[in-house]
Amino acid sequence: MFTPKYQLNDRQMAVLLASLVAVMPFSVDAYLPSTLDIAKALGAQTHDIERSLSAFMLGVAIGQLSGGSLSDIKGRRNIALKGLLVYVVSSLALVFCADCRPAFAVAAGAGFGGGHGFGGGGRGGAR
Repeated sequence: MFTPKYQLNDRQMAVLLASLVAVMPFSVDAYLPSTLDIAKALGAQTHDIERSLSAFMLGVAIGQLSGGSLSDIKGRRNIALKGLLVYVVSSLALVFCADCRPAFAVAAGAGFGGGHGFGGGGRGGAR
């Protein structure tokens, strides 16, 4: 089992877990008001951009289902960090999508990573 060299105190652990949990709602809350602007920038219909949000939420659901069991097997820290990495890389890749078709897959990947990192790893990290 992995033992960290630096232990977080209760306040630091609370801030870390709160920030992990807050990133997912912040992602959706930042995405929703910009739906029309994203559609205009990509030259797509608004409902296509709304579908990418649905793909994101589907990815979150699948990520939470698989991330929860994987975190029980492999440890919450590893799953949370890998999920966070997938989430960050996918979110950055969304910036470079020039069409809404690849945005569906990338948004689902961001949701999947977010579900692993924030659903599986972040839910029971404080012990």
